[in-house]
Amino acid sequence: MNNTFLIGLLYLISGCVLLFINTSCEREVKETDPINSFNDSTIIKGRKMNIDNNAIGEAISSFLIDSILILKDLKNPKYNFHLINIRQESYIKKFCIKGKGPNEFAFLMNLNSNPKKHRSFNTFSRLDKKIITFDLDSLMFQKRYRPDIIKTFKKNYIMPVMLQNDYFISTGPFKKGRYRLSDNSLHTHRYKYHYPYDPEKNDVSRTTKSIIYQGQFILQPNGSHFAFSTPNCGILEVFKAKENSIRIVTKHHHFNAKYETNKTGTKAGLVMENKMGFSDMGSSKNYLYVLYSGRLLSKYTDESLYGKHILVFNWEGEPIKHYKLDKAVRCISVNNTDSLLYAWAALPEPALLEYSLNH
Repeated sequence: MNNTFLIGLLYLISGCVLLFINTSCEREVKETDPINSFNDSTIIKGRKMNIDNNAIGEAISSFLIDSILILKDLKNPKYNFHLINIRQESYIKKFCIKGKGPNEFAFLMNLNSNPKKHRSFNTFSRLDKKIITFDLDSLMFQKRYRPDIIKTFKKNYIMPVMLQNDYFISTGPFKKGRYRLSDNSLHTHRYKYHYPYDPEKNDVSRTTKSIIYQGQFILQPNGSHFAFSTPNCGILEVFKAKENSIRIVTKHHHFNAKYETNKTGTKAGLVMENKMGFSDMGSSKNYLYVLYSGRLLSKYTDESLYGKHILVFNWEGEPIKHYKLDKAVRCISVNNTDSLLYAWAALPEPALLEYSLNH
């Protein structure tokens, strides 16, 4: 065996070792704090708006169209939504009766823009498996307004959203991928991307992981981007809708969910040591706003989805600014000039807060 052969063999072994080390490092799960991604950080104080909010139980989602704020109410016993004029600081009306009867809706999901119709907003009814849309002007001036149905889905769709390219994206118990992308007819489907790498949960199926890694989508107004975030962990992803597909732009995977499965591996639930992630999102033409909790489930329980941190990104997913709020809030919306943010706070008393932004 000559020296040349030995030297070549050593180089080969060294290369394999380095490749193994690099691959191991790439697959290592490192928990990071989303706040540390931001160089620019500011503490801001909210102004309590002078609005009669006695009818509002607990707002968990909001959507702003010009000066009209729509609040989704978790605890109001009869109505799903409220309308508020933020410019005049006046309560307008409550609407959309909760229930299973005619013209009633139960288990409505988060609010989103209707990319095909100006001054309209969409939501998904889990019970009826329908995306419904509300025309704001008709809603405000018609006493017996009924929302239109955009699409009716079959089983397995947990939170479908209509994208800017006329496709529908959804999470659900899919075996082939994390997201299902469906054409407008719902006849053609593609499955995109994977769940976060978690070596401790390699044996957990995608169907079961879908229970834990649920979240919400939000669209870029008058643009082609959209984002997905998860409340149970620190995961935020930004996408771009193309003509007949989607492309992932940026992935911010800060920490995974801590959960346990049952003996058969078909069900999953968070453990009390879990740290909560991104509770809500707001959007404008230029920026994506993300409400970050970072609270431990064991310490805050029912208030674990409230947070004091607003993380601002551009639509390429680049960190722009971190705002620390004086109050913990549950849902957020921002005006179209990126100058004012509206948030619902529950403590020390329920209130709608207005924050001035500067970025």
